[in-house]
Amino acid sequence: MLSRFISLLAVDTSPLPNIDTSTRDPLQTILYFVFVVMGGVSLIVIMISGIKFMTAQGEPQALAKARLAIIYAAIGLAVAISASTILNFVVGRIG
Repeated sequence: MLSRFISLLAVDTSPLPNIDTSTRDPLQTILYFVFVVMGGVSLIVIMISGIKFMTAQGEPQALAKARLAIIYAAIGLAVAISASTILNFVVGRIG
């Protein structure tokens, strides 16, 4: 999936490792799905909180709540991306 996106950008992907999804462990597949869902939920929360931030009309409490929600969702997104990267790295080294 990533290689298709990169090929659309006309980037040379030959030095990148080829990840074969057909030989994935079921646990790895489940964890990958969980990380994708976490990332998706984080992005949705960021969008909703951004809308709340813009429509707060200067109310300090509403601005603070929206700002904290954006920060926490960004942290969640970073955790999901990091966990997925670490999982792929570890499984690539072991397998």
